Amino acid sequence: MKDAPRVALVSDYFYPKFGGVESHIIGLASGLLRLGLHVIVITHSYGPEFSGKHELFLTPLATVSDVEDETTITLTVYYLPVGIVAQNCMFPCLYPTLRFFPEIFEREKINLVHGHSSMSAMVHEAIWHGKMLGLSTVITDHSLIGFCDAGAIVTNKLLEGTLSDESTHVICVSYCSSANTIIRSNIPPPLVHVIPNGISASFNAAHFPPLTDTKTVRIVTCCRLEYRRGIDLLLAIIPRFCEEFPFVKFVIAGDGPYRVRLEETVRRHYLSDRVELKGVVPHKDLPELLSTCHVFLNTALTEAFCIAICEAARMGLSIVSSNVGGIPEVLPRDLVRLSNPSPKELYASLTEAVTNIREGQGPSRKYISEKALTKYNWSDVCTRTVEIYRKSLGERKRTFEERLFKFRKVEFAGYFYQGVLVVHRSLFYMRNEMQINRFHVYFFLSFLMPSFFLYHIVYAFLRQYLSVA
Repeated sequence: MKDAPRVALVSDYFYPKFGGVESHIIGLASGLLRLGLHVIVITHSYGPEFSGKHELFLTPLATVSDVEDETTITLTVYYLPVGIVAQNCMFPCLYPTLRFFPEIFEREKINLVHGHSSMSAMVHEAIWHGKMLGLSTVITDHSLIGFCDAGAIVTNKLLEGTLSDESTHVICVSYCSSANTIIRSNIPPPLVHVIPNGISASFNAAHFPPLTDTKTVRIVTCCRLEYRRGIDLLLAIIPRFCEEFPFVKFVIAGDGPYRVRLEETVRRHYLSDRVELKGVVPHKDLPELLSTCHVFLNTALTEAFCIAICEAARMGLSIVSSNVGGIPEVLPRDLVRLSNPSPKELYASLTEAVTNIREGQGPSRKYISEKALTKYNWSDVCTRTVEIYRKSLGERKRTFEERLFKFRKVEFAGYFYQGVLVVHRSLFYMRNEMQINRFHVYFFLSFLMPSFFLYHIVYAFLRQYLSVA
C-alpha cells in the first residue's frame, strides 16, 4: 500500500492473556499487515518469558477471514518492563514510560498510535507521548463503563483528559458503546466512529462434523467468571434447570472470582455429572468446544458488543442472551433470544431454546452458521479502520498552547492536567535538547504527580466550601 501508515497498537491487554481485546488486537494487526501497513504491538511484560522485543507468527486461519494467501506473517511485539497494579494494568504514572515509548516510536518510525480499551493505563500514556511527538492518535473503546462507582469516575476523568484536545479519533464497537463514550469523555460526536469487531475465520460450523445427537442437550457459557458477566444469574438458573430437564448438561469455560461459588453450587446440588467446569480454554480451542454444544447462554449484565455470541452463532448454536448494552445490535433477531437480565426471564428463554432443539424446531444449525458468517469479517473491519487512520493523519496537530487551553474545559481536573502537561513538555525538552534520558529522573518526578493531585483536590474542595459559605 502506497504511503501506508506505520501503526503502533498499544494496550495492557495482549497475548499470552486471552480475551476480547486481546483477540481483537491480534486480528486487526494481522489484517493490517496483510494490507501492507507497518504494524507493531506494545504491551507490558508478562514475566521473563514475555519481556523485551518478541515476534509472534500469525496464521490466516486463526486470525483473518477472506484471505487468499496461506503465508504466516510476523508481528513485532514490545513487552515493556513496567509494574502491574490491578486488573492486569500498569500504574498510570506517565513520566517513567517516557523512557520507552518515544524511543520505540522513533525507532519504528511510527506516525500513528492506536490504543485499545480506555481502561488501559498504558493506552493513555502512549497517546500522551504520541501527541507530544506530533503523532496522530486513535483509540478503540471496547467496554461500557458506568458513572457512579469510584473506578468508573477515575477512568472517565482520565479518558476525558486524554481526549480533551479533540484531536484523537475514537472507534467504538457498537452504537450503544459510542453513546456511552461520548457522554463519558465529553467530546464532539463527529470524532466517534462505529466499527464492529471482526470474528476469526476458524469459527465456522462447516469445519466440524455435524452435531445430530439431541438426546443430551449441552448448554455452554464462555466468559470470565465475575459479577458483571452475570454469574449470579447463572448460579440461580443451573440447579433448577438441571432438576427440571434431566437430559441437559452445562459446560462452563472461563475462570475468575466466581469459580469458587460455582464449584460450591455443583457440590451442594450433586451436579458434578451435569456441570462441567472447563477453566480457561485457549481461543484456538473454542471452535472445537462449541462444535459439541447446542445452546450458548450469555448472562452478562453489561456488554458493548459480545464477540462470544457471534462466535457461537458461527458455529451454529442457538443463542440465549441478556438484553443489555450493544447486544441487540450484534445479531439478527431470528438468531438470538433476548431476555431481561433476570433469572425468571432467562430461564424461560433457555427452556424455549432447549425444547425446540429436542423437538427439531426453530432455525437449523446450518442456517444459523451461514447467516452469521456474512457478518464481521476482518477484511471489512481493517479497511474501515485504515480510513480512520488516513483521516487522522490528514488533520492538523494541536500545538502545546492549544492543548493547554483545551484542558480548561475538563471539570475538576483541568488544572491538574495543565500541570501534568507542563511537566511533560519540560521532560521532553530535557530528553531532546539536553540528552537526559535517565530512568531515575522520570521515576523521581512521577512522585510529584500524586502530591500535585492531592493538593489540587484539597484546593478544589476548599474553594467550593468557601464559596458556598
